Amino acid sequence: MSRLLFRHLIVFLFIAFTAYCGDAVASPEEAQQFVEKVSKSALDVITSNANTAQKEKKLSDLFLTSVDTKWIAKFAIGKYWNDATEAQRAKYMEMHKKFLLSGYVPKFREYNNQQIKILKSSAAEDGEYLVETRIISADGADVSVSYKVRKSDGGKYMVFDVIAEGVSLITTERADFASILSRDGIDALIEKLGQKS
Repeated sequence: MSRLLFRHLIVFLFIAFTAYCGDAVASPEEAQQFVEKVSKSALDVITSNANTAQKEKKLSDLFLTSVDTKWIAKFAIGKYWNDATEAQRAKYMEMHKKFLLSGYVPKFREYNNQQIKILKSSAAEDGEYLVETRIISADGADVSVSYKVRKSDGGKYMVFDVIAEGVSLITTERADFASILSRDGIDALIEKLGQKS
């Protein structure tokens, strides 16, 4: 699966998680309920009568409160975080947030009656839960997806990874960034993220 295709496949999944940030997840069963509520709420937003700008604003706000973007940003650059100056870190975090929002939120326009079928849920590592689902498309191009959720430093549960057809969002992003960081450094990565935002 190409990385571009992967990005398109997971966008609906990420948007789905942005529409609900309610009950804390305390068991595999409650994790499954969390995903079910997320899916329903997301569809309500996407299929509402609101205009495109209103939907994008609402989804952007919800994305930032439901997805652990700060942790993802740090994970994506790995050891290079420790080497960066405070100014570089601040700029990188800002550009990475814009990169995620511009790369995923507008893709809700591509929604075409996809539905999420919950398959099963289980406890992963301590405090982490994995919910396996399948995205059902009208054209038969179904996709297997697993969501990882855990409690953030702020005390609420958030999404920190999505695995589509066995491919992890965060490890894919880390690999993409590593090639730039090792060759050109963090300033070059920041510039590239700005160009894509």
